[in-house]
Amino acid sequence: MLLVDRKALFMLGFLLSVIPIEAKLARAQFAVDCPATLATVNNGFLSDTVGERIKEIYKDLNCRVMLVQVPGRRGIALFNIGQVNGEVMRLDKVEPLYSRNFIRSKVKLLDVHSSLWVHPDMIHSTEIPVGYTFGVIWQEKYVEGRRARKFNDNTELFSAYSSGEITSLLAADITVGRAIRNEQLKPAPIKLKLILSAPLYHYLGSEFSPFMIRFSDYLEKNEPFTEILKLQN
Repeated sequence: MLLVDRKALFMLGFLLSVIPIEAKLARAQFAVDCPATLATVNNGFLSDTVGERIKEIYKDLNCRVMLVQVPGRRGIALFNIGQVNGEVMRLDKVEPLYSRNFIRSKVKLLDVHSSLWVHPDMIHSTEIPVGYTFGVIWQEKYVEGRRARKFNDNTELFSAYSSGEITSLLAADITVGRAIRNEQLKPAPIKLKLILSAPLYHYLGSEFSPFMIRFSDYLEKNEPFTEILKLQN
């Protein structure tokens, strides 16, 4: 009986000595596999909503991530110099601006629809100065050669519209729709024409390819942005 007890004690001691080593290895793998910081454009409802959902997905994948809110193209610059591990969401038009190796999610996050919105009293005007957000690439492309005024974010843009400083603006339909419901845009603008309908993707440095595989698999299996898509309809 004494021999059995000694064997049991030996096995217990062996297991207790191995567990801390395995735990350390698990933590090391966790740190390598998981991105720690992501840039997100501080541009209102869509960015905030998708960002919070991304954090939930990372948590489901046993990762904790910090979002760094930045204006326009600042996220691209931070990613290029390695100060963030990726960007929450971008159109694929951004890819030529990346100067470091990157990986794009195999699955899109969602399709974004963005339009030119016009004051109801100015809908027939051909000389409408357009308000747009600085650093949003598709908006900067659209206003080339047009009368336009830039703003740092949607908060400034919507405030300028409501105060009569501008009579038209460029923005994502989901963001404008929510602003109208919350009476942040008065009077409610009219959608003059759809300018962009394109997929948004998640971007990371190429060193996080193993994690991106897990992330893309999660998107395929769970469709986590369904509720956000409903808000666009």
